[in-house]
Amino acid sequence: MAQQTGSSPHWYCHVEFDVVDPAGLVRYLEEQVEIERENGMKSYEFFIDNPQQPTKAILLECFPDDAVQQSHLKNFRPELFLTYLANPRITVLGNPPDSVRDRMLSHGFWPPAFEGEFCHWPYLAGFR
Repeated sequence: MAQQTGSSPHWYCHVEFDVVDPAGLVRYLEEQVEIERENGMKSYEFFIDNPQQPTKAILLECFPDDAVQQSHLKNFRPELFLTYLANPRITVLGNPPDSVRDRMLSHGFWPPAFEGEFCHWPYLAGFR
């Protein structure tokens, strides 16, 4: 396969964390998914280790542009979100614009767990 170069029009934040209040996290997510849809996020997905009593979770956020990330930071309600989890670890996949990196730095989220650039490979065999 030929390697794709060039930048991606979007990027992902992969956030791993420990769940300290499962019921609170579920209530938060029920509301937040709709808020993120209104923000314009392409994807806002959670994966948990145990549906009955989660202790570990992964959040995968897909940002199509800088404006969506600005809306997300304004609307993600950290005062609630951070009470339901502990030990967040962020990895950024893709190459967000410098404005996003600067904003993440000002909020204490840059550099993420992984700092480096990923090559965007838009299609794999069979996907169109």
